[in-house]
Amino acid sequence: MVKKNLISLKTIFQETRAYIHTTKCLNESPIKIKQVATQNFVDPKKENFVDRLYVWGYAGVGALGEPEFIEPTRNQARVYTQRKPWRLRWIDKNKADVTNVACGNGFSLFSISNSIHFKGHNLFGTGMNTQSQIGVHEGKNGDFFKYIIQPVHIQLPIDRQMNEKFRILDITCGRVHSLVLTNMGIFSFGNNSYGQCARPIIDGEEYFGNRGVIQDISRFLEMDSSDSVVSIKAGQDHSVFLTKNGRVLTCGWAADGQLGQEIYTLNPIPSSVRGDLLGVKVKKIATKGDYVLALSEEGEVFGWGNNEYKQLSMAGTNEPQIGVSLHLQIPSYIRRPIMDISAGGTHCMLLDADQNVWVWGYGLLGKGPKCEESTEPTQIPNTLFGAYKEIESTLNKRAISVHSGLYSSAVILNDGNLFMWGRNKYGNLGIGEKMDGVHMPIRVNIPARAKKIDCGPDQTFAICKTNI
Repeated sequence: MVKKNLISLKTIFQETRAYIHTTKCLNESPIKIKQVATQNFVDPKKENFVDRLYVWGYAGVGALGEPEFIEPTRNQARVYTQRKPWRLRWIDKNKADVTNVACGNGFSLFSISNSIHFKGHNLFGTGMNTQSQIGVHEGKNGDFFKYIIQPVHIQLPIDRQMNEKFRILDITCGRVHSLVLTNMGIFSFGNNSYGQCARPIIDGEEYFGNRGVIQDISRFLEMDSSDSVVSIKAGQDHSVFLTKNGRVLTCGWAADGQLGQEIYTLNPIPSSVRGDLLGVKVKKIATKGDYVLALSEEGEVFGWGNNEYKQLSMAGTNEPQIGVSLHLQIPSYIRRPIMDISAGGTHCMLLDADQNVWVWGYGLLGKGPKCEESTEPTQIPNTLFGAYKEIESTLNKRAISVHSGLYSSAVILNDGNLFMWGRNKYGNLGIGEKMDGVHMPIRVNIPARAKKIDCGPDQTFAICKTNI
């Protein structure tokens, strides 16, 4: 139970120093750099793996879910920035199996499949709750909590008699809204000013402390009874739904064309994306900012929305906003089919058939301090992920998934190692260093194998496995 309503909490931003590079950019003459060893955190003699949830980044509003960061029980200072991965003790205490994680702007969600105190699948949230983006939680005196510093159970409006069959399949967070995909409905809560919660907008609606904001929005989706939603993704103020039949539906704010419906206002009703996706079966969607990428079953990439930073320039247009889905002409030197995609605020990533990582767009792309913009994919050398030609034992190291936050990037390798780069002002890269930005991949020191990760603007959550 939360001990205290932190409405009066003051956010303290620690000073940071600029990143000073001492190595040359990758497009200059190569120099010898120190090899960074990757590690295995597995006992080959043991078979039973357990879940660990590691969190890091900005802790000032409770988004990391560790109460002692904000209210120390001993003579310790408050922790506002956690720069190294922290093993969330709530998971260990409850012996919980974590299934999904999602990070929003100052708040976080995670779901579990079982624990000693909660039977079956359950949803939890922590952090900022000024718009009921982690549900409605009331204290003993009748006040509602605007800031929550440790995980709280989020009650969804489901039939509790059917609880044994209840499953949480996916979760996602936007700027101030959340979506939860279950086998018994799709639930949204938080701010709906732009229709991002996939339900009609109510003029003057109060979100904070309003239990009515948590709704099953399945009835509002434009699809027939033979189809169903299998994946959900939230941008800043829009939402994207992928169906079993490979259709993509969107709702919310559309000023940058991020709905792909040939509109630039808003639409609160999830409707089909138009353009080149017509008749294409999609298997993955990706969004964090104001544009969307989609990956087809054939391994082709499509995109729509904001194009101010050339994220979608491979569609053959320089228009700053693209209101319909367009096929991105991925260069022929990238081996098909494309295996994975991610979309950040101004940058993109893909994983090719050879499990090579490619980046484009604008920002800290991962290829050195002089490579901040690219209109087409450029490869991050595998050596930066610990695969060295001179060391035979490292040659099998390959990326298996790519992930983007608004300002950060992450890659998980087949050996469970995690690499990150990008903005690091509040420690959201987990590298332990006080740097504003990191230009190349650095391994995150987690004593477990990373399996699933979500990158928020200022915090990161990673589900890991270990048998040690």
